Amino acid sequence: MRLYLIRHPPPLLAQEVCYGQSDPAVGAEQCVGIVVQLLKVLPENIKIISSPLRRCFCLAQMLAMTLNHSEPSQDDRLMELNFGRWENTAWDDIARAEIDSWAADMVAYAPGGGESVLEMAVRIAGFLTQLQREQSGDECALVCHAGTIRLIMAYQQTPVPQEMAQLAVAKRHTIDYGSCTVLELARN
Repeated sequence: MRLYLIRHPPPLLAQEVCYGQSDPAVGAEQCVGIVVQLLKVLPENIKIISSPLRRCFCLAQMLAMTLNHSEPSQDDRLMELNFGRWENTAWDDIARAEIDSWAADMVAYAPGGGESVLEMAVRIAGFLTQLQREQSGDECALVCHAGTIRLIMAYQQTPVPQEMAQLAVAKRHTIDYGSCTVLELARN
């Protein structure tokens, strides 16, 4: 199965704000620029599935409309990490002790009392297992988030959530806004 992992455009929000599952808007002109680039690499009849958060779904809708597709599917399991009470808070305003606790155990610690990377890995693994079982075509575009993309890439190496989470947090991400990563995922 070939997956096209598309990261949303940058949200209309200050860069130094934590915004995992919060839902800031994105600029339409940024979406248009990304769609133009995606048309060069995406197959015409590709199935599009999106995180329901606006920064992803706006792009997915525009992409589907440009390709003359029906409305893209949404799946909550593609959402970014839930940062709990950290959501919409400037990183500098989060207590240093809390950030240090997360840094000490990035796999199991739930930042802001939200969700741990391990919990997110469980939902991503469930999504991918179902997608592999149900997807009739061989190609699918997933419009989602950097954290989601990192876990999907880890799933390619191991479907075990604990190991996925460890791989995903092992190094800093370099996934640009609007980027498209093509991934071959073996069928289960």
